[in-house]
Amino acid sequence: MLKLPVEGGCLCAGVRYRISGEPRGADYCHCRMCRRAAGAPVVARLTVADAAFAWIEGQPAVCRSSADAERLFCPTCGSQLALRDEPDHLDLALASLDDPEAIRPSRHIWTASRICWFETADDLPRYSGNCRVTSAERGSRKPRGESSAGMTLASGSEEQSMKLPLEGGCLCGRMRYRIEGAPRDAGYCHCRMCQRAAGAPVVPWLTAARQEFAWTAGEPAVYASSPGAERLFCPACGSQLVFRALAEPETLDVTLASLDDPAPIAPGHHIWTTSRIPWFETRDDLPRYPERGPASAG
Repeated sequence: MLKLPVEGGCLCAGVRYRISGEPRGADYCHCRMCRRAAGAPVVARLTVADAAFAWIEGQPAVCRSSADAERLFCPTCGSQLALRDEPDHLDLALASLDDPEAIRPSRHIWTASRICWFETADDLPRYSGNCRVTSAERGSRKPRGESSAGMTLASGSEEQSMKLPLEGGCLCGRMRYRIEGAPRDAGYCHCRMCQRAAGAPVVPWLTAARQEFAWTAGEPAVYASSPGAERLFCPACGSQLVFRALAEPETLDVTLASLDDPAPIAPGHHIWTTSRIPWFETRDDLPRYPERGPASAG
């Protein structure tokens, strides 16, 4: 039984909320827009009626991500907090809850957009669109400014080769980047800070040489998430893009899901599994490390 009220908020604690009523349900969403905003392969969302919800500290920034949807994020740290596409309720990022273990998703939606190397280890119902909506009915649902050629909707068995340079960017299109060289590493991070910032149960990162990385459009906002680390995000939509460890000046980490084509680069390990949300697990046999692993990802 869920104990109410439930509270949550962003990574920097500048925006906080309270849920005073029973949630309507929770889903995993694999759509390209949620992935791009979070920088993660999937986002878990909790549906809450407006009457049972209140911001108790700070106010989120708002990005109009489509004609009928707004995304709410912290203007200071970029943490993805909520999606509004109906007038009477919000879809909150489950990972932004203070205790995300308390509520677990009950189904997967928009699985037609699932990244080919990502699969969760559960037997929950899966829908190609929004619940029982068919692919033909759901429309394109892709980030503004992105053509169909810039997306990869691949099956789990499909293998793709990596083509350089790699390019990517944020949900709204304001921030764009290019990576000239092959990534040095890639891995999943389950740390609580990544979960909070992305509003997602896990964030996969690729490690690139700083000299091979360049912003090609826009200027990111920077949040010092700890004394030795910075997180870079789009100031207009909050998309999580880059992690910089100040002690590692030659490399930086880029969110895999912010790539225009994330399919060719699969994570090779898991780190900070001590913080893994118990109801979330990926279906793979990759090495798992309780804290930091062999690379600097996340």
